[in-house]
Amino acid sequence: MPPSITRRVCELCRAAAFVVWAAPVAAQRADVRSLEATVRAITTEYNGETGVAVEHIESGRAFAINGHKRFPLASVSKLGIMLEAFAQVEEGKFTLADRVEVTAEQYHPWGGIMSSFDIGLQPTVRDVIFWMIVQTDNLATDIMFEKVGGAANIRARLRGLGLDEFSVDRSSRDLLLQYYGFPELIPKKLTREEYRTVSAAFSKIAQERLAIARVHGPIPEAVQVYLRDPRDTGSPLHLNLFLVKMFRGELVSPAASRQMLDIMLQTRTGRAGWVAGAKLVGLLPAGTAVAHKTGDWPTANNDVGIIYLPDDRGHVAISLLTTNMNEDSAVSAHMIARIARAVYDFFVASP
Repeated sequence: MPPSITRRVCELCRAAAFVVWAAPVAAQRADVRSLEATVRAITTEYNGETGVAVEHIESGRAFAINGHKRFPLASVSKLGIMLEAFAQVEEGKFTLADRVEVTAEQYHPWGGIMSSFDIGLQPTVRDVIFWMIVQTDNLATDIMFEKVGGAANIRARLRGLGLDEFSVDRSSRDLLLQYYGFPELIPKKLTREEYRTVSAAFSKIAQERLAIARVHGPIPEAVQVYLRDPRDTGSPLHLNLFLVKMFRGELVSPAASRQMLDIMLQTRTGRAGWVAGAKLVGLLPAGTAVAHKTGDWPTANNDVGIIYLPDDRGHVAISLLTTNMNEDSAVSAHMIARIARAVYDFFVASP
């Protein structure tokens, strides 16, 4: 066969292959277009910026809104610390059963659970990871952040997995001091009395910021400084990629991925009665399993996770991130709950 004819045949083959491949992709996009429109309509009812990524893991049907925009993660960043901890366990650097001593140098009052423990208590590594995720305990977070060697190791791990739009850069203590406008205290070792004074200031500032948000007022300059900071941010698409890789057993190892999911399935934040309102689980049918991690500030509500659908309908990875959220926390949490329910209903009806 002459070369010109051979080239033409190859071109036709490639074109045919593209048509065969593109058709189901186009069908998938059309399939979720109505869901995307519903979700967009929900987000426009609220004062703030929202990023959404949704993927039905088994079918690959997916869409995103502001998919590559970087949002401040708040406590969602703790997923990166958990990943690095399990990776180092797999590498033999320590075990989940190893004991970690809570020292006076590590102490701060923003733990929720572990800050009430006596100094010198020795929980296991798994205990610390559990409270970091399940109760979003900030002292547990900082103990584990230190245990894994800090931000450089975590970022390197994320980059190695292709998660370039997911960054963990600071301890929870430093994040809190930065967000509430006390960056000058970050390098200082505070006494318990000083921590009490700062905590009281945090509470007052948080109430003031929520009061402004409720009437859609201007975001304070200190918060704007924090929001312009590229550290500890992530995109909906890369958070969702993290979740999908975890579900498929591609984060560290299948066994480690299952253990991380098992912990996330026990998350207690983002439910009815939680300070920032019920999020992904808020409007789902009772008993729906959701492996997720929440994060919130007075100007943001985040929740990312995997929804387990009933009747063999599969699983949906969903990442909802917000910023500049001028709404009451319960209101923005309800937005997340509405989106999650719309996603749930769609994929249950269209498996």
